[in-house]
Amino acid sequence: MTSVTKLSKVWQNSTNETASLVSASGLSGDYIFDDISLLQSCNVVGSNASIPGLNSANFPNYALSTLESLDNNFGGSDITDFGVSRVMRDDVDEDAYCNSFFISYNGNYQLRSFMSGTTTIYKNGTSAGTITAARSTTTLSSLVVGDRISFDKPCSIHNTTGPGTQGIYNGYCGYSFATRIDRRTITFRIFNMSTTDTINYEVKSTSTSNSNVTSMTDFASGTISSGGFATVGPTATQGNYFIIADGLICCTRGDFPSSDVIMLYPLTMDPKYGWFSSNGHTFAVNNAFVEESESGGGDDIKGRTSGNGQGNIITGLNSGQGNVFISDGVSSPFPTGNYFSGEASVIYADPGPTTGEGTLFGAESQGDGNGTEMTSFTATAAHSYACVSGAGASWVAFVRAGANTEPTYASGVDPVILHYDGEDFFQEAISFNGGTSTYPPISKAYIGNGSGTGTAANAGDWFVCNFPMQAFQDTNTTFKDESNMVMSNIITLPELVQLTFNGVSTTGGYASSTLACSNGAGGEAITVFCTDEAMAEGQFLAKTQTTGDVLNAFNGEGQFFRHVPPGTRTAYYVQVNYNGVITAFSSC
Repeated sequence: MTSVTKLSKVWQNSTNETASLVSASGLSGDYIFDDISLLQSCNVVGSNASIPGLNSANFPNYALSTLESLDNNFGGSDITDFGVSRVMRDDVDEDAYCNSFFISYNGNYQLRSFMSGTTTIYKNGTSAGTITAARSTTTLSSLVVGDRISFDKPCSIHNTTGPGTQGIYNGYCGYSFATRIDRRTITFRIFNMSTTDTINYEVKSTSTSNSNVTSMTDFASGTISSGGFATVGPTATQGNYFIIADGLICCTRGDFPSSDVIMLYPLTMDPKYGWFSSNGHTFAVNNAFVEESESGGGDDIKGRTSGNGQGNIITGLNSGQGNVFISDGVSSPFPTGNYFSGEASVIYADPGPTTGEGTLFGAESQGDGNGTEMTSFTATAAHSYACVSGAGASWVAFVRAGANTEPTYASGVDPVILHYDGEDFFQEAISFNGGTSTYPPISKAYIGNGSGTGTAANAGDWFVCNFPMQAFQDTNTTFKDESNMVMSNIITLPELVQLTFNGVSTTGGYASSTLACSNGAGGEAITVFCTDEAMAEGQFLAKTQTTGDVLNAFNGEGQFFRHVPPGTRTAYYVQVNYNGVITAFSSC
């Protein structure tokens, strides 16, 4: 039996993960930890958005039963302490949304594990096989639309003939979604997350872009039984579409299997991170508070790039009930380069919510320079530490909500991404650019040649970072299908090699290579851990052994250390950056 949690206390579970899922950063003041009303709860999860012309019979006023994402035990009893999560986790049961995908296109799918030990795979709640080692694979054959595939440990999943098709990640569930159609005949698939309740949905459309909209066309509506899905379309109608439901849903759209297929991310009030690449679309609608009070909202949606470019994307959303605004393109500084090689972007509301009123918004990319796929911008609730490229990629792009700060050893480290192949051999350390600390902070990292060709990652390659991030990939040079990579809060890391440095102190180095070579022999011993016994520029150093799920970089503060490799008498100087990456290595 599901335990009962007071609504006023739901934000205060042991890890505050509920607040993380429902994007509590969209609220301010005491809303997060003080008593919270049903109305405010709707605001946070994006329920009861102020969409023009909603059928009131389909959307009763703030029913507690619809706010499933506020239930601590929601999605499986084994994740009670997690609440509902938008990232994959370890040791959850077959009902956990965070480790589940709905199949959106018929075919065979390959799964690849993140973790050592046994990973159990489930199809529609029934065991369908296991994976017994980290980065190993299994294939599920003849899956059909609507099948729910889940696993008790994180896995990647992709269609074997169209690797850009992953299905729809259940962690991207929500109540309100938006997307634009302008170049393909596409189909919507809407999945009911509840295993017990029938839900109502509506799809509204408008052909009007770049101005406020107060009236929308009824494109489709209906009910979806528990655990079921609705297919809407196909349609070649150019226009903008809002998908709304009175219970939690997941949504995907596209010309399946591999044209403009996108896992939609729900409309919420917090900043969202991604790439516009050459173009994209942005959507805004006022929240439940505005719908109820008939006033407020009307925020501008602004953007900032990782190179600190700034600009308005939506200016003109009206305050009050029943208004939406769609931007069907972006201008400078946001289209910063094909193949996600330019600057990343974050979108945010200005001035943002202060008393419960506010704007729900989201964005999607379009036109990376090849292929016909799209990606969704995501909030920090969907950002985490690790991801796996199931089928390989011609490029991989990473964005994080933060900037590099050159911290001291005692105050922390800069972010770094470690790239391993499927056999757990270290490939490279990837640094984020400096980014900007101005709200909302943002920085990016990238691997690829910037032209959409070549191979940046092979099948099974994986990435782990010491800070939460969101990754995107172009699945391979044949399909050229850019897609969101679903993130995990855990991955099994290989053991690192223990080495000894000499420095000025047990944590600090010398100001120059000359001093490290001349004085280092009498310096303090420092234990570090390296990706390889034979060090080289570009390798990574940790200050503790990185087994399990901890990536603890050694912050060398750009200083120099002395090192004598085991079994030799030759001394070397080693320069180590703020993120643990070796920037210089040479004999004394």
